[in-house]
Amino acid sequence: MTDAASRFGSFDALRERIHDINYWWSSSEATYRPNRPGSIDIEQDWAFYKSDFFGTLDKLTWADGWRDGDDTRLFAITGPENTGKTTLLSQSIKLFVDEEFRELLWTLPDADDQNLPFTDVSQLRAAWAIDKYHHTTKAGDNEYAKLVQQLPELGPDRVLYLPLDADPAFQLRPERQIKEVVDYFSDEILDGDPDETRHYVFIDDIHTLASDPDESGWGELISELLDETPARKIVVTGVAEETVERELYDPERDQMRLPPQQYDIETVIPPKFRDYLQRRFPIFEGADPDRRIDIDYGAQLRGDSIEDVHDPDTYRLSGSDLRRSFQGAITEDDPERIVAALTRYEEQLSEIDDWVGTGDTNSPREWITTALEEYLLLGGYLSLRIEDDVFDRPDREIRAYLRNSAQSSDSSGFSSVATDVLDETLGTIHEQAPAFDSIRPHRTRDLGRLYSWAAHTMETEPFEYDELLGDSGTDDWILDVDRRTLRNKYFDTLEQMVLLTFSDGYGNKKPRELRVALRDVGLANALCWRDLDDITMADAELRSRLEYMVAFDHIMRLSYNFNHRHDPNAGVVNYWKGDDQFVEFIPKVAGAPIPIGLDTTGEELDQKVAAVGEFLDRQSSSPDAELHDFVRYEPTVGEPPTGPAGSADELLNWFDESVEVALREAGVDRLEDLWSQSAEEISNADGIDSQTATEIVDAVELYDMLGDVRGIGSSKREALWNPSTDGDDPNLTPAGVFEESETHWTVGTLAAADPDHLAQIPGFTETTAARVVEAAETYLRREEEESEYERRLDTVLNGDEGYWDGIAPLEAADDRGYLGRYERYEWGGSDDSESSRGSRPVHHRIHDGEAPFGIVLSKGDKIEQFQSPEDEKLIVSVPLWLFLSVS
Repeated sequence: MTDAASRFGSFDALRERIHDINYWWSSSEATYRPNRPGSIDIEQDWAFYKSDFFGTLDKLTWADGWRDGDDTRLFAITGPENTGKTTLLSQSIKLFVDEEFRELLWTLPDADDQNLPFTDVSQLRAAWAIDKYHHTTKAGDNEYAKLVQQLPELGPDRVLYLPLDADPAFQLRPERQIKEVVDYFSDEILDGDPDETRHYVFIDDIHTLASDPDESGWGELISELLDETPARKIVVTGVAEETVERELYDPERDQMRLPPQQYDIETVIPPKFRDYLQRRFPIFEGADPDRRIDIDYGAQLRGDSIEDVHDPDTYRLSGSDLRRSFQGAITEDDPERIVAALTRYEEQLSEIDDWVGTGDTNSPREWITTALEEYLLLGGYLSLRIEDDVFDRPDREIRAYLRNSAQSSDSSGFSSVATDVLDETLGTIHEQAPAFDSIRPHRTRDLGRLYSWAAHTMETEPFEYDELLGDSGTDDWILDVDRRTLRNKYFDTLEQMVLLTFSDGYGNKKPRELRVALRDVGLANALCWRDLDDITMADAELRSRLEYMVAFDHIMRLSYNFNHRHDPNAGVVNYWKGDDQFVEFIPKVAGAPIPIGLDTTGEELDQKVAAVGEFLDRQSSSPDAELHDFVRYEPTVGEPPTGPAGSADELLNWFDESVEVALREAGVDRLEDLWSQSAEEISNADGIDSQTATEIVDAVELYDMLGDVRGIGSSKREALWNPSTDGDDPNLTPAGVFEESETHWTVGTLAAADPDHLAQIPGFTETTAARVVEAAETYLRREEEESEYERRLDTVLNGDEGYWDGIAPLEAADDRGYLGRYERYEWGGSDDSESSRGSRPVHHRIHDGEAPFGIVLSKGDKIEQFQSPEDEKLIVSVPLWLFLSVS
């Protein structure tokens, strides 16, 4: 037994394979072996058409104050499966281990096309982009800034790569295995003192080390590895930003394990249309293999003026001009900047047409139309999985491939890719949803069903919750959950996995309706067995719905790009229903709503302009206006404390008449009057002792927890607070179950109860009992999060986390160009009125500023300008294909 324990105790699968995994080490005799688990390919084609690549390079650069911790120590790349996270790692590692490419980076600025080390266009383009966009030459001295300048000393022996998902054995005793491998790397591989020799540890799929809530988790391990030496940067990939934030939080010290300036999180999502367009037609990225001779990359980097030499960026479609124009149009009150930016894009397409176009069927406009048809089929997930050699084929063969046509050299290739991606995605839902700490494992199948329902229906109109959940007490529902579970668990989890997003109506404080949108049409098409023929020959309704979903996804991306990552408006895209009008999308930029209508039929332009115009004329920056909206500020960890609202009559009837009278005399009429008070404060009322006050607090929490539980009405609520003790069954009360003195069920005792016991209470079924137990468990977890919410909010208000340098400066927003208005208010009976009761919880919210202009995405071919009827605000009609190409 002892020998066996010793033998298994030394089990270290990761250490045994570390040289095969890190085959670039000078001491390793291994080579790259394709399709071998854990062997990362650094020779794959560059993904420089994705902006995420350049953002990653910024985090790999060492700041001047790295020895003092003034640097990004941890960089987390999060996002769902099949979005290119491992690809970003492989191409980052390439910068340190591929000697030929490293040499190209250093020599390219001094070279011309006649003396380049090699002529692979993809390599040239990548090196040019890295040199120019992020690490350009300094004026006049040809020295390279930042990472390119640092690369000569950052060679292959400075990089450790750990693919945790390559072998489940790597996840056994992970803390010990990872520490031992890092120690081995530091002692045996690293070419210098670990405290002075800058190096990197790349950990892929760190979410596979998901911890039990009672354990410290991988965040403590990362913190310890960084504490060992200031010369270490760690890059990890994971599922979602929220899980990384949770792991980095230290509950014992009630603070984050790393200072805010030492960690950064970037979410990678599936490629947008512009990414696909640039891959499908490289001319839009500025790369054209057939015309490379016209581009002297070195001359462009040096800034030399050479006649008839093209700058690759002349033909590169970039979203930066659109982003700047949006910001300027709002913060500088100059809506015409939107028109000017879009007009420049039209002129750029004309320049590309003059250079390479040969007619209507071979022009930039037709290329974009072709790519958009294909993107409506592929979306981001599927497009990323198609092999690069497919795009090297003639157009006719590419289209045949996407049709699964017999004319394609691999007629089953696309359907096989679609099936694989769909299976992996649905499998990921079941495997990774529990890691979000909001979905119990037995509920994960509901997520797949909810996503499948959304994919098949592709509903674009808002609908009432009851249409999805059914009326309480009936069997008429699609999902057997309550509204709170649907919003805060199901939709929240699917949104973090970049699959679905739900949104409310603009200005609707207590929404009864919601809208659901797919974040990627490719997965929905795979689920519905569609190929390119289904898109090109589809009826107008299907194509319209696909364009709607793509437009929503891209507007949501813009919302994140336009706003600070902690701005509560980031990622918010509402809709608006007027009396007879409907505006599909309302994102917010700099605190102001931007109404965006959508005409996918080509016959509704006037109607959509009128709808956007009505919104512009009715919406106001005044919180008391007829049409207005606000969002609550929520820190990135935890949830804001909320409570029940409404009359307290039902709850007061749970108690003896003397208790009810005492509370009434103390001014208690509404649930809000009790929610914010502690037991000590309640006991100050005449006739209320401390024990009774504690019971009142428990009752309010129970009432709050049961509020959204499906099938629980007033009789069942009272049955839990005052369970009957008639008969011989002791399991009707917590005293009989837990051998305690309690006669009332509380949130705590319900969370620990067996549903079979609760099912014996008159009126309860097994299903109802299970819902109650699950809701109680969630409620307790939420209370823990609320304390973290308050701590993070206090930190952010003081400006320590870089959120607008603290919320307080929003009160002086006029000097910053931010149109939103910050408000600190106390929770009361109405969200629109401040309470003077100092004991109530304080909340924080951002009121919208005034909408400055509107947009209509049209089926047309040209940019048009209109005005709202009353206030004459600018409305710009933009072709959908143009908007998607540059957004």
